[in-house]
Amino acid sequence: MSRGYSVAVTVCRPSEWLRAVEFALALPSVEALRRRLRVAGAPTVLKASREWASAADRRTGRDVAISHKTVAQRIGYAESTVKRVMRFLTA
Repeated sequence: MSRGYSVAVTVCRPSEWLRAVEFALALPSVEALRRRLRVAGAPTVLKASREWASAADRRTGRDVAISHKTVAQRIGYAESTVKRVMRFLTA
């Protein structure tokens, strides 16, 4: 059901998004959230983030089409770890 709202999604190139993730991970409040959610360390979060960024459209950062399983295999972690990383990044 549409209520007439229009949401503009800002274009963010994958490289810009990765810089934002790196910046955020350096913040004490984000580090506290990461620990509270029991998410893998910052290097693991960055590894997964790089996989998502490499799967995104280079111009817009959209259309990321890669499974949690594939990311997990590429970075050498369990799929559940990758899912926790995604939930953390979403928060």
